[in-house]
Amino acid sequence: MAKIVDITEKLELDEERPKIKIKEKEIELNNDAKTVLVILGMMNDDFDEHIEEAEEVLFDPEGRKTLSELKLSFTDYVEVMKTAVMIISGNYEDDNGAGEDRTHTTT
Repeated sequence: MAKIVDITEKLELDEERPKIKIKEKEIELNNDAKTVLVILGMMNDDFDEHIEEAEEVLFDPEGRKTLSELKLSFTDYVEVMKTAVMIISGNYEDDNGAGEDRTHTTT
């Protein structure tokens, strides 16, 4: 009989996705492993060339619609995309040098 190793306790298994807040709008990010791997692959190339494709991967249709409705400048749009990539890859730090912990007040 094959040995079974249960690693469930080692996993976070957080079913809530991270969000970016812009003005009063919250936009969920796709942070599943496949999405992160696709995005990291894009970053090996020139990310700016893949920015529209990255949007398709990072945000669901509702998030893309919300982002479009914000009518951001190109500079702000690039900042949103770069921040989203940092968040899903676990490399986001706020201005104080630390990522925000999720608590009942930040959900």
